[in-house]
Amino acid sequence: MHNLMIYSNNLDLISKYCNNVFSKFNNLKLIGIVTSEKDLSNLVDFSNPDIIFLTEKNKDTLSSILNKIENKIILCKKTEKCKNSKHILYISESSDFISTQKSIIKFISNINENDLHHKIYQILDNLNFDFKLSGTNYLIHAISYSYIHKDDYLYENLEKKIYPYVAKKFNTSEANVKWSIVRSINNMNSKKSSKFKYIEKITSKALISHVVHNLD
Repeated sequence: MHNLMIYSNNLDLISKYCNNVFSKFNNLKLIGIVTSEKDLSNLVDFSNPDIIFLTEKNKDTLSSILNKIENKIILCKKTEKCKNSKHILYISESSDFISTQKSIIKFISNINENDLHHKIYQILDNLNFDFKLSGTNYLIHAISYSYIHKDDYLYENLEKKIYPYVAKKFNTSEANVKWSIVRSINNMNSKKSSKFKYIEKITSKALISHVVHNLD
């Protein structure tokens, strides 16, 4: 869960984005909406937000305060002159909501990837997975992707949704991803954790679903 704050004097803009974009994310918590520099400074010091959403003109005038917040989503007129980075996402004012949501999904997945992978690692470690196997590494990324997009229930269609994503990320074939993940899960099945002692054999879909639901 990431704490989000919004800084803007445009209340219509705030309402539009809150209703149509940010409300769709189950891993964003809106902790404040501010319209003045004083309120912004107070909220930053008090709440330590993870992400701030603001307009391009605010970015130029409040650098000292904004530097306290690592991750920024900035609405601007022309994204061509701006360069996205790991901690900054520029969104065009003319972007439609669907493309905006997709951009934010990707942005959030980048900033929380290490933390999310650590949580997945801990769960798999408790289930006695072998991290020397490439399939376990593929599985971490498959679970991470499924969790970020869990409203789409991607683990219900691994071969068309998950395996192609992991294969592209690791520059390998989808067949190799599938085989490696199955091998890693079979290895876990052979020294099964007590959490699964009543299940004869764990499938890839069941395992990914189990971990995704235990990450909340």
